[in-house]
Amino acid sequence: MAKLGEGDSRWIVSERADGRNVSNWHWTEKDLMPFMKKRFPELVEGVRVEQGQTCATVTKLAKLDGEMSFLNRKGKPIFLYDLTTKLEWEGSTVNSEGVEHKATGSIELGDIDQDEDTYSITVKLDKEDRAANPIKDLIRNNIRPKIKEKVKVAVEEAKASMSTVLPEEVKKVTSESGGQDVAVKLVNGSPVAVKVASTKELPPSSRGSKSLKQTIVFDIVVPPLYECLTDERKVSAFTGGHCQIGLSDGAPFNMFGGSVVGTTVSIEKDKKWVQKWRFQSWPEGHFSTVTWDFQADGDKTQLILTQTDIPASDFERTKQGWEEFFWKRVRGLFGWNYKFIN
Repeated sequence: MAKLGEGDSRWIVSERADGRNVSNWHWTEKDLMPFMKKRFPELVEGVRVEQGQTCATVTKLAKLDGEMSFLNRKGKPIFLYDLTTKLEWEGSTVNSEGVEHKATGSIELGDIDQDEDTYSITVKLDKEDRAANPIKDLIRNNIRPKIKEKVKVAVEEAKASMSTVLPEEVKKVTSESGGQDVAVKLVNGSPVAVKVASTKELPPSSRGSKSLKQTIVFDIVVPPLYECLTDERKVSAFTGGHCQIGLSDGAPFNMFGGSVVGTTVSIEKDKKWVQKWRFQSWPEGHFSTVTWDFQADGDKTQLILTQTDIPASDFERTKQGWEEFFWKRVRGLFGWNYKFIN
């Protein structure tokens, strides 16, 4: 997912030509990882359990990686997150002979996403010691449920932190000096200066064009992946706003608030989809050809995406956009892992 402030203006629609972003109609995005990195250790560090003469305490959040974003278009919020984390713990136990054993280790949580109850939690000892097994068992049985509850609290607090985001309205006005258009953002009635994107700032297309090919293996069979990428409701969900997906020959489509437009050339359910496809920022009348080729691979799907006639000056950002705004968001929303094989 693109970092805050680094969104591609062709994939994420910028302000309208008249400078207005009324009621967050246009795409907005906020990175919530800074919130999580601050709040999650406050919740988990110090979690302690005791049972008889055995005890254990979470001492440190050693790692928190992944992504968490709040997405909004036309007032409709979407939360996408995919996290992995590692906690450190220490504990002690006293055996039947009165001998105390101490141990340290880690708790690893993997693939925390929208299906909050399905992620893995692995408890490890730094040094294997049978005498420390009661501590390990205590953590598995008593700390793991507490950690899952803390994850739930952190996610809900992250969501709640965005619930008070006020609609923004950006207006273009004429400055008193120089007669140039400047922008002000009205937040709760107070003006704040901002920069309004201009089509003049978009990189000009250079002569020539390029092609790309991506082969991606998704951990899901063909029909649900095909439906996810062709059903208007599902595409709207992972792109964060209303879209139009025409699935008959010659039918139009548009996504990302009209930043991406085109028509369907041909389509064969669960097998292949060919499109004429363009960014609105490209030279008038210039279309690329996008082909989606769905191939069954056991319980997985091999998706071969090819795109030809991409303006050379837009090639790298177009290529990166497929992963940032399609594959990662499909994984984040539907939980299907993927990998590139070329």
